[in-house]
Amino acid sequence: MILEKDKKGADFPLYPAITMVLHFDYEHRWTAPRTLKECFKNISPELEPYVSDYKINVFEIAWLSDETIAKFKSDFRYLADYYSQMRKTGKWKPMPGKAKHLKELFDLFSAVTKDNRFIEMYQKSKGEVSDMSCVALDYLKADLAEEYKTQVRDSERLNSIRNLMENVKWTASQAMDALSIPQEERKRYSDRL
Repeated sequence: MILEKDKKGADFPLYPAITMVLHFDYEHRWTAPRTLKECFKNISPELEPYVSDYKINVFEIAWLSDETIAKFKSDFRYLADYYSQMRKTGKWKPMPGKAKHLKELFDLFSAVTKDNRFIEMYQKSKGEVSDMSCVALDYLKADLAEEYKTQVRDSERLNSIRNLMENVKWTASQAMDALSIPQEERKRYSDRL
């Protein structure tokens, strides 16, 4: 084994370098190549034996089993659990426990989810809260507030559609056109008329 020596003559072992990809998408599995050779379209048969292959270790975080996630001892388990739940249910209920590095964890959450609520929650707590259950309350409150806003907006739109249909004698489609209701949302209102 090749070893380097420090100034005092002690051996420093060399460590291997690996390529590791953490795939965070919870809607789609990894479909890109997992080896260097898979990236090349046309390697001639004569050249093939001389082309080195290199494995890319891909970890699909959202697709890890609950048993695997439970084995994590670092704060990374909260992120893995988040992605697993989002894949399975589309909603997140944080697992109980105390995060050791809450600021860093929330910075990571914000970066990979593009959701700044995590940073806002940390700033509100002034770094004093590390229990993920408390964090969940803030997160769920924000989700509930957004859900409530959507319900209120839907109720107001539905009333407006009904008023236009009753008072102006328009069809549901004409009323939705007048209210500029997007095409993809119309069935939701039509079903409730």
